[in-house]
Amino acid sequence: MKNQLILGLLLGLSVGTLTSSIAYSQVAEAEPLLGYQPFKHSIAFQVNSGGCTSKNDFVVTRKVDSEGVTLLKLIRIRIDPCRPYFPTGERIRFSYEEIGIEPATRYQVLNGNGVINGWIWGNETTGVENTRRD
Repeated sequence: MKNQLILGLLLGLSVGTLTSSIAYSQVAEAEPLLGYQPFKHSIAFQVNSGGCTSKNDFVVTRKVDSEGVTLLKLIRIRIDPCRPYFPTGERIRFSYEEIGIEPATRYQVLNGNGVINGWIWGNETTGVENTRRD
C-alpha cells in the first residue's frame, strides 16, 4: 500500500512537470490580434492575455515582398499560463529598431484579427504610411 502511494505521488509529480514544460514551451504561432496601432517610432499590438503575457513572449518576423512592402507577423513563442481571461487583452509595443525597419518603411501586418477589428488608441501621431491586410 505504501509503495502504491509513493508510486502515485511520483506519477503525479511527473505529469505536473510535463504539463508545466508544455505550458512554457515554444509554441511559435501567429498571434490573432485584438488590434494594433502604428506610431512614429514603434508599433503597439493588442493581444489576448490571461494576465501573464509580456513582450518577451513574442517576436516580430519580417520579410519584403516583390513590391518592396515589408510583411510583419507577430509570433507568440510562449503561451500565457495564467487562467484569468482579460477581454481587452494586453498591449505590447515594439520599436521599429527592435523589428529591424526604418520609421518610414511601408509595411503590412499579416496577423489575423481576433475578437475586435480595428486600431487601438494611442497618444502619439503616427507619421507612418502603412496598410492593413485583414
